[in-house]
Amino acid sequence: MMENTRKLLWLAAGLALWITALVYTWTGVSLSNQALDHASEIGESQNRSVTMSSTNKATIETFSGAQVLVFMQDRHKEHVDVEFLGRLYPDRNEPEEDFPADEVSLNSTYEVKYDRDASGELKRVSFYKIN
Repeated sequence: MMENTRKLLWLAAGLALWITALVYTWTGVSLSNQALDHASEIGESQNRSVTMSSTNKATIETFSGAQVLVFMQDRHKEHVDVEFLGRLYPDRNEPEEDFPADEVSLNSTYEVKYDRDASGELKRVSFYKIN
C-alpha cells in the first residue's frame, strides 16, 4: 500500500507541475499579445501625430550655418549645383577651394530650396539667409 501511495503522490506532483507550467505559458502568451497590441496602438498614434498636421501652413526647411558649411565642403559628393546667397557654385567632380567659407555665418539660419528637373532628379540646392 505504501508503494501505491508514493506513486500516487508523484503522479499528483507531476500533474500539478504540468498544469502550473501550462497556466504560466498561457498567461505569458496572452500578456505578450496584450503588450504587442498596446505597442501597436502607441505606434499608430505616434505615426498619426507626426504625419498629420493640425495646421495647413507649409513649413520651410532650414539649415544652420554649420550645416551649410559642411554641405558646401562636401557638395562634390552630391553632384548638384549649389547656389549660396545668389552666387552659383556649379557641380564639380573633385573638391576645389572655390567656396569662401568665411561668408557662412555659423550663428545664422538659412532657408533651403531644392530645384528638380522634369524627372524629379535634384539639380540645384539654394541657400538663402533668414537671420
